[in-house]
Amino acid sequence: MKRSLLFALLCWVASSVAFALEQVEGVYQIGTAQDLVAFSNMVASGNGSISGALTADIDMTDVTFTPIGSTNSKFTGEFNGQEHSIKNLILESEDQEYVGLFGVIGGGAYIHDVVIAKSCRIKGKAFVGGIAGGTNGGGTATFERCGNEATITAIEQNAAGICGVSMGSQCGIVILNCFNTAGIVADREAAAFCGWVGDNGSRIENCYQAGYVIGQDGQYSLWRNTRGKGLNNFDIAGAQGTKISEDEYDMECGAVCYQLNGSQSDAPIWFQTIDKDLHPYPFASRGVVYAVGDLYCDGTPKDETDVSFSNTNESNRDPHSFDDGVCVNCGAADKNYKELTEDGFYLLETAKDLNWFAALVNNGNKKVKARLTADIDFTGYTQDDVMIGGDAFSAEEEDPVRAFNGVFDGAGHTITIDYAASYDGVALFKVVESSTIKNLMVKGSIETSNRFAGGLMFVTRGNSTFENIVVDVDINGSYVGDATHGGICAVAHETPTFSNCAFIGSMVAEGCEGSAAIIGYAHGEVETIIKNCYVAPSELLLANGSTVIARHVKTKKNCFYTDNVISVSDNSVEIISEDLLATGELCYLLNAADGIDAWRQDLGTDNYPVPFADHKMVYAAGSESCDGTLKPDVTYTNTETGVTRDEHNYENDICTVCGARIIRNATQLEALANAINSGEIDGKVIVDVVEDIDMSEIEDFTGIGTRTTELTGEVDEQQNPITRDVKRPFSGIFDGHGHKISHMSIDVQTGNAGLFGLASGATIKNIIVDESCEIWSTGYSAGIVGTACGNGTLTIENCGNEATVNVGPDGANGAGILGVNDLSEAYVRIINCYNTGTITGQRECGAISGWLGDVAEVVNCWNSGFVNPEAIDGERSFARFNGSNVKLVNCYEVEGTQVNQVTLDDVESGKLCFLLNKDAEAPIFFQTLGTDAYPVFDNTHAVVYETVDGGYSNDASASGIETSVVSKKSGIQVVYSLSGARQMQLQRGINIVRMADGSVKKIMK
Repeated sequence: MKRSLLFALLCWVASSVAFALEQVEGVYQIGTAQDLVAFSNMVASGNGSISGALTADIDMTDVTFTPIGSTNSKFTGEFNGQEHSIKNLILESEDQEYVGLFGVIGGGAYIHDVVIAKSCRIKGKAFVGGIAGGTNGGGTATFERCGNEATITAIEQNAAGICGVSMGSQCGIVILNCFNTAGIVADREAAAFCGWVGDNGSRIENCYQAGYVIGQDGQYSLWRNTRGKGLNNFDIAGAQGTKISEDEYDMECGAVCYQLNGSQSDAPIWFQTIDKDLHPYPFASRGVVYAVGDLYCDGTPKDETDVSFSNTNESNRDPHSFDDGVCVNCGAADKNYKELTEDGFYLLETAKDLNWFAALVNNGNKKVKARLTADIDFTGYTQDDVMIGGDAFSAEEEDPVRAFNGVFDGAGHTITIDYAASYDGVALFKVVESSTIKNLMVKGSIETSNRFAGGLMFVTRGNSTFENIVVDVDINGSYVGDATHGGICAVAHETPTFSNCAFIGSMVAEGCEGSAAIIGYAHGEVETIIKNCYVAPSELLLANGSTVIARHVKTKKNCFYTDNVISVSDNSVEIISEDLLATGELCYLLNAADGIDAWRQDLGTDNYPVPFADHKMVYAAGSESCDGTLKPDVTYTNTETGVTRDEHNYENDICTVCGARIIRNATQLEALANAINSGEIDGKVIVDVVEDIDMSEIEDFTGIGTRTTELTGEVDEQQNPITRDVKRPFSGIFDGHGHKISHMSIDVQTGNAGLFGLASGATIKNIIVDESCEIWSTGYSAGIVGTACGNGTLTIENCGNEATVNVGPDGANGAGILGVNDLSEAYVRIINCYNTGTITGQRECGAISGWLGDVAEVVNCWNSGFVNPEAIDGERSFARFNGSNVKLVNCYEVEGTQVNQVTLDDVESGKLCFLLNKDAEAPIFFQTLGTDAYPVFDNTHAVVYETVDGGYSNDASASGIETSVVSKKSGIQVVYSLSGARQMQLQRGINIVRMADGSVKKIMK
């Protein structure tokens, strides 16, 4: 007994000492080898999201060390090396996978400013890296300004200087300004920076490799997996990067450092203290390297044979000769020509200003912001081939030095261009990378005999946004073959979004194949998004392989083109009459689909819609049918007069005009399902549930909407009957008005099961499938919607699943809210939904969705239900999806780590309810503490507040939030929403108010 007590006490003391690290603003300070061991132990104990920072170089001589993070507790926090080195770290674990300073890291990890010194030696079985062995799970892990000088060895595969592997290609690997100068050795699949990067979002930029690689896969010396994108990398082999000298003298004397910086010293990325550092480092604490000798004004030597390098600027450099902010000799931009505004923008008013801005960007100052203050006629400069983000001499689809990487706000103004090109890639913006261009009109013309003309840009890379853009450019191309012209953008890479854009110019290129009016070609078919856009050209004549909107783009949401386009077609978007441009109808349709107000039009003046705020809104005037369909008498106006909507004419709870239905009982719900599933009525119907529905007396209910096969009446060559796939989805509006479905039992030997078996372009809201319900099927099933189909928008809002969903021992895609987005065609929106039910299947199941597809948003949702672990795909316990265009915002789960994690205590205590409502204008979820086990939608239950001591209560006064009634005596001067918008009066929920005495309070109404 005493021995056990003593052992426990010793363990407690040891763990207390091990974890006794100093914190500064929540970051653990690591100054010794023992501190580093303690940090690793903390992560191993389940604290993977903590952050640490080195305060000194760490000498690991004779110290036993376990890599930070494992498959059981991966590291997902921030580690700041603060330019320090890890020295004498010896890891020789030939039977161990995931070996490095870090073992296993996950999405969200950010490791930066640390070097693994030459005195270290790291060896493992597989997945070995100087900085990290590998990643596990999705998301993105980032390494910035990290270096490896140590020999890295993997007995089997995936050795690398920075990160060994992205396991399963799930985690994006971002490696920025990193280096490797040592040997990388493996039996196979070795690389200098990463042995295998993830499929989505992986980037390797501004890195250099001066070591050797044994076990290299073909020419992939720096990283493996072609889905990883590289920019401005250097390599002594010259395989995946620009070749640099492998001569030790060139590395030590500063010549390579100067080359890495683009042969200039004005804005260096790489630094080196000459006569001390054996190679360049990405740390500004080292010296800037200058070329010494007679130099031109751009910093290049006049005599390449008579130049040396120094940390002192001793060069004899010619001065710039600036004219209107641009050097007449080298084209450099005078950085003092324009001043920045308080919000960091350059204001551009004239063509000279825009030319200066182009020079600024093209000389490497690409992360800048500009705003137009006037229309600009840029034709004089474009006739001399001036472009932003590149020049006429390069047709490369990436330009890491000059690619525009900032914000360009046209502020509703127009730039006029005039290009005559005999080169590839002509456009106002040459190369754009992870930028925002908005509120701009481009007019003019482009005459080209070559490929890749773009009305706005040649190529976009990275995560760029283009919004509120109108291009009225006449593009005339004489190239014969695959030209890939784009009315707005010729070529798109990675994840661009085009919203509220229009092409209204012309494209006359009858021999030019593979072109389109918005994007000529998108390399990211599922990553590229085009929404709320239209094409209304004066002429569109394109050759084979061309289309109207964009080539190789799957998501084209709420887009239109006019019926004067006849040379090409696009079945994925809507055709409208050219006559509707001037009437305002197209403007109204663009805004109505998503409830936006981006498009404007001064009727009688504007011949087409424009996305500029200084124009007027367009409203419908007249009447609409009871189902919301506009009647023929509707006209369009700039005055908000409103539309009169007919009342439903119900007989036996079915509207005799539009077929809308009121559901009061289970028999009516079953009748609705049977009518849609049999094809008796179209699935586009309005449904209102006005009572809780008890389904206990209904047998063989299969859900609303179905997918089946039917005989065509024909036979094949073997006289076998030919069948066809028939989809009869629900595609209307279903409003449960907060009611519950109980005792619903679905037991089918097929897939596509749920309250809604099949849904397309539907809105389903305010309904709960309670715990008395159960769904048994063979796959693609959920409590709310089994399967989404078609390319419309499926919205599921304020819905809860408490039922058991079981897709069988061989089934896939079981979930609480949506089973599967079939073929990833739909745009899925799941807002304010939850699952508390049990989800069982063989594979690919999730609490909220088994497959969201390529483009979706899941906002303010939570799960406390159980998903059997064998059915979960990796760590995607909450929802499965593809690509980077799926957003999970403010979501929570009890089991799993894909989204924010909470405990069952958090669910019961009210913490989860508070977090769900925290940023909402008014409470969405309610919970009477002590009575409700979890948050509910019923607003007769109580609001949850955070108390001043960090607890949770239904008492507003415990939180310091006052409850108030609006009155002149209340002393309230100004009312704001939680987002900061000024209000005319107190709104339901929490308000921020300024009182007459100047104090600021939170007040609950």
